[in-house]
Amino acid sequence: MARKYGHGGEGEEHKRLKQWVATHPGNIGLTGVTKCHVEYVFPSGDAADIVFELSDDHYAIVEVETWNPLPGCYQALKYRVLKCAEVGLAINSPNVEAVVVAKVCSKEIKDFCTKYDVRFVQMDKPVH
Repeated sequence: MARKYGHGGEGEEHKRLKQWVATHPGNIGLTGVTKCHVEYVFPSGDAADIVFELSDDHYAIVEVETWNPLPGCYQALKYRVLKCAEVGLAINSPNVEAVVVAKVCSKEIKDFCTKYDVRFVQMDKPVH
């Protein structure tokens, strides 16, 4: 599998935030969660930080970033399309939501997320 994280791997802060999101989906606005997959691997070999299975055949693809959310925005967009293809939905299906959780957000990030229908959740408080 290709390295998703930099040379040093996934940092501790990222791991903590990812685990917190995986165990607290309601805090990022998700309801009806029936299953949670951390480091979900698609048939393409790509791996999403978290994939939530929701009621009524809905899914939420969540990418967690700490201080540079732009790569996660692109990844969430890609993973939404991959999940749609994996379950046989049109690539713009409303049944699959892309979510980015990060500590910071700029106008550039907000504009990207709005343009490509990626929901951004800013988590600027420490997570334990």
